[in-house]
Amino acid sequence: MGIGNRTVLDVCHKQQMTLYPSFSSRKKPVWIVDYSVMGKQKRPQWPRNPDVPKEQDPGYIAAEKFKKSQTQKIFNEGSTLAEMDNHERVALLGLYAKIRDLKMTIAEVQDMVIQKALEASRPANKTPLVPQVIDMCLLSKNARLGVGVSARYLKQFKSVMGQFALAFQNLPIDQLSALQIEAWIHSNPEHSPSTRRSRLADVKTLTSFCLKRKIITYDPCSAIEAINVPRKTPGILSPRQAAKLMRVVYNRDRRLCAYFALQLFCGIRAEEMDRLTKDRVILEKNIVHIPEAISKTKSARNIEIPENAREWLKIDSDYASVRKNSKGVMKLMGIQNLKKRFDRVRRQAGLFKHWPNRAMRHSAATYTYALSGDANYTSRQMGHDVNVLLQHYRATKTPQGEIVTKDLAQEYFAIRPVPVFRILENVA
Repeated sequence: MGIGNRTVLDVCHKQQMTLYPSFSSRKKPVWIVDYSVMGKQKRPQWPRNPDVPKEQDPGYIAAEKFKKSQTQKIFNEGSTLAEMDNHERVALLGLYAKIRDLKMTIAEVQDMVIQKALEASRPANKTPLVPQVIDMCLLSKNARLGVGVSARYLKQFKSVMGQFALAFQNLPIDQLSALQIEAWIHSNPEHSPSTRRSRLADVKTLTSFCLKRKIITYDPCSAIEAINVPRKTPGILSPRQAAKLMRVVYNRDRRLCAYFALQLFCGIRAEEMDRLTKDRVILEKNIVHIPEAISKTKSARNIEIPENAREWLKIDSDYASVRKNSKGVMKLMGIQNLKKRFDRVRRQAGLFKHWPNRAMRHSAATYTYALSGDANYTSRQMGHDVNVLLQHYRATKTPQGEIVTKDLAQEYFAIRPVPVFRILENVA
């Protein structure tokens, strides 16, 4: 029988498929079809009856039929397909359908498989592990401490990166995926959306650092959706709460008068206060100068001192100063024991448990805007954009639900060291 320009006998010969009588391992007579597929020897057997001619032997007839069908199968499909069982054939057809859907050729898929195998056979990945690149990033941040990087930010960043390093301590940075980062960010159900957004920002800082230094070629954070944080009305103190707070400061820890007054009435940020020295408060010019070096926005500004704040600032108070740190190095540091003293004042004023985030700065912005009605002036005082001011401070209310009006703002800016008790006459 002709098959193309070859015959079944040609194929049989090339595959060395032979049929011959023999004996099984138990010394029983059998017919054997001997051939190989992909280098593997095959020797299926059929029972042999020596007492009849081979043409009449059912075993011989079955073996001959198998020999011819297998020869034809190998010729039509190739030795690889002939070797496969039905389950493997179905899987191969499914794979081919997927390759076709991807508009790829079998040769392209073959190249990808070979490339993957080569990569797997190469020496261990030389890319730094996550903790190693975190150390590199922290060294870079430390080098810019005080010039573009604040101590408060660095402390927070180091804390978050410590947790991140622990979670991925054995993972090379180039194997870090967007899914892994997202899972880590959302791993603690108690974290608020703002905390999660902050954690994502810190990881982005790390991956951007690696990308700039060509440690990685792709930033996994670019594939992560932004985390939306519901906008909240800033929490503020009422005039009576602020007056009560200042009374406690005046009576219990008078050297903190300037610290509280500059935040309550001038709106200076807490992180800016950590580096604000006494010489920046220029009473004769009625301004507080915030240089670029300590400004959160890296922009210098002059803050006009309200009349009531001038009286508080005349009281001898503590400021940031250059002194020896724990290592004996002279360094600009914030007020000594500030946290302990700050918390004690709030407790004694009955405000420790009900203290809104950034309460003093938000109060200053709210009441300044209500008193002046000038968004541009207020934004200059606070050191932020006018749009930020209008988004957050237009309809702020006190904790008691009072709308902040000009009258309420006048009451707030009437808090002074001597007549402070007038505002508190009805306060227990």
